[in-house]
Amino acid sequence: MSPTTAVGAILYALLCFALADVAHAAAATNAATADDNEALGLRELDTEAEGYVLYEEHCAHCHDGGVSRAPPTKMLQFMSASTVYQTLVDGVMAAQSGKLSKAQKRELAEFVTHEKLGTEADIPNAPRCEHTEFDLGQPPSAPNWGMTWGNTRAVSSEQADIRRADVPQLALKWAFAFPRAQRARSHPLLAGGSVFTGSQDGTVYALDQATGCVRWTFQARNEVRTGIAITP
Repeated sequence: MSPTTAVGAILYALLCFALADVAHAAAATNAATADDNEALGLRELDTEAEGYVLYEEHCAHCHDGGVSRAPPTKMLQFMSASTVYQTLVDGVMAAQSGKLSKAQKRELAEFVTHEKLGTEADIPNAPRCEHTEFDLGQPPSAPNWGMTWGNTRAVSSEQADIRRADVPQLALKWAFAFPRAQRARSHPLLAGGSVFTGSQDGTVYALDQATGCVRWTFQARNEVRTGIAITP
């Protein structure tokens, strides 16, 4: 065997081993993905369902990877049917679904979430504060949503009331789970002893700064994606 032939044989063998490793890794990844989906309660789209035709015609191009900002269908399953329906009727997808009837929008919402409108699992309400009065003597913590006029988003130690030596002793005091939402894009504002912020389902919250209970809410028409402004 010539040196050239020997080198070619070795390279071919290495290529075969590499392809075998890739195939094995892909199989393992697919198996892990299937297990993860099952654990999360996620299901594949039912290609036999009536809603599949609507999805393929009006949604698949973007939500199957055509547009990077469009959430994939598995992410939509984390939302309730009513949230998806509201998004199609007068939310951020109203323009894209403008040619669909309300019945078709309902069918699409139920199809991608695998649940019927009005039958969503009960979502616990956030705890309400016993005392809902605001501390009117506490002004907003920043002049705008960027924390400074230069939009640096920097929080000084005076504003945070935290020093370097305090960091090792810090612990979670409270957490807030936004109902009927999978993201929160509204920059929070601290004022009046409360945290003001908006949610994906259109709710504006005033949360007690010390405990996280709900002092006040306002229902906007669509998702609240901007920071909250308040007059001192």
